[in-house]
Amino acid sequence: MDELGDKLPIDHELIKENMRKLVNSDSRPEVICVYKILSKCHVISTNDIVKLAISPEYEKECISCASAESIYRGLRLLQELGLIVGKISKGGYVWQLVFC
Repeated sequence: MDELGDKLPIDHELIKENMRKLVNSDSRPEVICVYKILSKCHVISTNDIVKLAISPEYEKECISCASAESIYRGLRLLQELGLIVGKISKGGYVWQLVFC
């Protein structure tokens, strides 16, 4: 993948399976929160993830991780697991789910 946001087929079953693995492995709350947001948005900036984490839609799920530091920690852990990729852009990092 050369550019984030390239039109890739979205594998909803893989997203569900990855979420099950994260939940069953007792992953940190911020990892699950960030993955839930990315599973809906697919390509999103760090700033937008932070905004969504404190929004009414995610406030119950992301209550323990709705700080920029927690979100970034969750993003880095997901990146280490190979579930997402990040790329620097003008406004900061942009993140995308990996489908493979």
